[in-house]
Amino acid sequence: MDQKPRAAGIAALIAAATFLFGIVMFATVLTDYTTGDPTPEESVAFVVDHQAALYVWNVVIFIIFGIVLVPLVLALRDRLEALSPAMAQAAGAFGLIWAGLVIADQGILTSTISSTDPSTNNPSAPA
Repeated sequence: MDQKPRAAGIAALIAAATFLFGIVMFATVLTDYTTGDPTPEESVAFVVDHQAALYVWNVVIFIIFGIVLVPLVLALRDRLEALSPAMAQAAGAFGLIWAGLVIADQGILTSTISSTDPSTNNPSAPA
């Protein structure tokens, strides 16, 4: 039995769980920031006070999502191959590029968040 459809199904469930996690966290923990019209000072204070929560949120909704997107894209490409080989290859290439960009972009952001001490505004100071 081919394991690729099973892996893709598990990847799709994990991807959906990352979105659900992100939405729930956005509506609960991060709701103070998303409602109203905070001033720049309030925004910075919120980010400083909720740095760990924002770090976890970014890792889950972007990095974990990007990782599970890879087997999902590969399996979908294989399924589309019979219908249109050229379209399947193009869609697979764009899907893998997208997964790589999501992981790279948020990897940079996450490493920046964890290596910046907001109280000193010194990027090289340990957090």
